[in-house]
Amino acid sequence: MSLLSVATANIYWYGLSASAAAPLGIGFRHTAADDRRLATLLSRLGADLVAFQEIVDVARFERVLAEVEPALGVRDNLGQVVASS
Repeated sequence: MSLLSVATANIYWYGLSASAAAPLGIGFRHTAADDRRLATLLSRLGADLVAFQEIVDVARFERVLAEVEPALGVRDNLGQVVASS
């Protein structure tokens, strides 16, 4: 019997721009170093399926996922982002 490993990650306001953060009173920003650490963590995770929460900048997140081995993605077979709002 084969098991499916599943992980979840809440990445607080990931990719939120400074201009969008200011009116919300959010002073925290993810840095390029955070992106590298995230790619390393995801590469080591070893989960078959990972569900992410609070991804604000999908394009930035996809750039991080491009660095991950084995490959992870956020788009379906039609190229649509698999997400809810």
